[in-house]
Amino acid sequence: MSTRNTSSSSLCPILTIPNEVLLHILNLVEPIGKEKFVYYRLNDRRYHVSQWLLLRSVCRHFRALSVALDFWYREDFEFSQLLHRQYSWEAELQFIVILFSDENLAEALGRRKTNWVAHTFDELKTIVQGIPLFKENARTIRLQSYDQDDIESAMELLSDCRRITTFSSSFYADEHTSTLDLTVLATSLPLLEDLCLSQMGDFSGSLENLVHLKSLRITSWNTLETSVPWLPRQSAHSLTALHLTAALETPHLSIYKLPCFSAFHNLTCLTIGPLTAEVCTYLLASNCHLETFRLYFHMDLAPVDVVITMFQAECLQTVKNFLLLDYYPSYRLAAKLPATERYWSGVLDALTSNLSSIEELEFFSCLLPVECCAFFSRMTNLKELSCHLECDVSQSERNQIEEAIVAAFAGFAQKPRLDI
Repeated sequence: MSTRNTSSSSLCPILTIPNEVLLHILNLVEPIGKEKFVYYRLNDRRYHVSQWLLLRSVCRHFRALSVALDFWYREDFEFSQLLHRQYSWEAELQFIVILFSDENLAEALGRRKTNWVAHTFDELKTIVQGIPLFKENARTIRLQSYDQDDIESAMELLSDCRRITTFSSSFYADEHTSTLDLTVLATSLPLLEDLCLSQMGDFSGSLENLVHLKSLRITSWNTLETSVPWLPRQSAHSLTALHLTAALETPHLSIYKLPCFSAFHNLTCLTIGPLTAEVCTYLLASNCHLETFRLYFHMDLAPVDVVITMFQAECLQTVKNFLLLDYYPSYRLAAKLPATERYWSGVLDALTSNLSSIEELEFFSCLLPVECCAFFSRMTNLKELSCHLECDVSQSERNQIEEAIVAAFAGFAQKPRLDI
């Protein structure tokens, strides 16, 4: 791209501005909200067109310059953002094909864009086929609202993209969804460093072949129970962040049958849900030095005496950011209210007594016994406390809890920030 346009007395003044300056100006005036689209009428019909697409229609010079605008290269950019409303997938695919017919745009995106977002396999396929340099330069792939049945087709399509290091997908998974083969995923994307699978259903195979993984995040509507060790044990040294949460409709199940769990000794960030006795045992033996710890509780799966002992684990003594979420449904609370109060009293007593390193504590629950609020005064390093109670908690109860928490920190010279 030339530094300066050819000067001519006949040129519009804006076209005499150096390209670098003009591009900077256009990036600064990005439209937001309703201003993202221009409304106009033609033949008694109302139309909406993206400001960015309108810019490409001003003249050939603006069309050529527009391929370098920042919005194309943002991590969260989706082609559907250029459309005023949600169209059928077929219409959106046709729109993308038309966009890619601009060879300058397709070449620029392939050369500069490394992060890609797609909603369906067909959209991903259209992008791969329409961008000549996609396979050479793609690094991050995010598939949103993805059908788990298509994942193997997606892996086959991406298997030639040997530089992909980040992959995430949110699935439409239910009891009719086919089983996801983790071995196919690991074989197709061997250089993965960051893997996120949200709302995953049934699965088979293993992530054993992944040797560079640094972050693994899996949330499942089902249990994570399997007889085959599926975690990426060959990434034991590189993995620092592990997030495993599963839905829980049958509390009697032991959902973590993970014989290789203890292999990950370099974890600094761990999310587990729901907490089970097996996980507590792992934490007590772990050599990790956790800094971020997120726990999803279900009182029927983690006996209070086991949890109390768990908070003495050496790997938890370095935790600075702690999130505690109560899985127990509020609609079952009334029948077990005294037992639930005793449970949380024991949990909060042990937490505040043992983990003095915590600087940020976030608490989600269907109840917080008022008498337990005084425990927070033990947390001398606390900088921020957030308590999120379910809507079933009355306003008067909330007021009592807030007053008790404020009173707990009355003697602190540097009081933590409170969000209650």
